[in-house]
Amino acid sequence: NDDKNLNDWIRSFKIAAELNILRQEFYEKVDFYTGKFKRLLKKVNSSSALLDKYTMRLFLNRLRKNIISLIAFSHPKNVDKAIEAAKQIESDQYYEQQFPIPIQTSGSNNTIDNLTK
Repeated sequence: NDDKNLNDWIRSFKIAAELNILRQEFYEKVDFYTGKFKRLLKKVNSSSALLDKYTMRLFLNRLRKNIISLIAFSHPKNVDKAIEAAKQIESDQYYEQQFPIPIQTSGSNNTIDNLTK
């Protein structure tokens, strides 16, 4: 029984170490990173479950920097809300890259002025 407890503790420690080094890679989608994060989190022994704030900090601090700064504005209450926010931000960034908003220059204002005369 003591061996089982020791093995469970070692297993939980290894999983916690994996959680601590897990990071979202540069081209990795939030969904893929989230899947890995949640799988590791489920493996942690429920009797030694990580605190919600610590779990959220682990998740957030391992996201790409351009996502972390924007999530801070939404003040997520838990990991699930942080995941939703991260997915939305990633989606928004993708569409901004695919369909950039054209920037008007002073020359284009003259063209518009001429057309509306």
